[in-house]
Amino acid sequence: MPSKYDAFWQQREEDLARLLHEALPSGRSQLAVPELRAVGKRKHWPASLSVAAGQVRTPNAAHAKSLGRLLAGLSHVYPDTAFRVRITENLDLLRYLSFGREDLRAPGRRVPRYAAASPTQTSW
Repeated sequence: MPSKYDAFWQQREEDLARLLHEALPSGRSQLAVPELRAVGKRKHWPASLSVAAGQVRTPNAAHAKSLGRLLAGLSHVYPDTAFRVRITENLDLLRYLSFGREDLRAPGRRVPRYAAASPTQTSW
């Protein structure tokens, strides 16, 4: 049986897939999710997670684990790209930063902070 957070993210699966796709050229995309606050009574909303090729690293937060599971399924479309997701405290933005290849099984391995800039992009 899906959790309340699973149901929340599944309802936004199309938007999340679009955001992964949009993150590829620029390294960033975002989505406002203020309605997430109504799903759970958490004192602490910020969370970060990494997803690549069906693997996910998440904190112990249920809302982030649920998002990570959904994104892990979507990440198979982008086998050579890892995504870092940051959920902010005020839930105004959910940012996806795409990186180059990343092996999530290698703890401590550093990856570039951002994907290579597109030819038309000069700065963040």
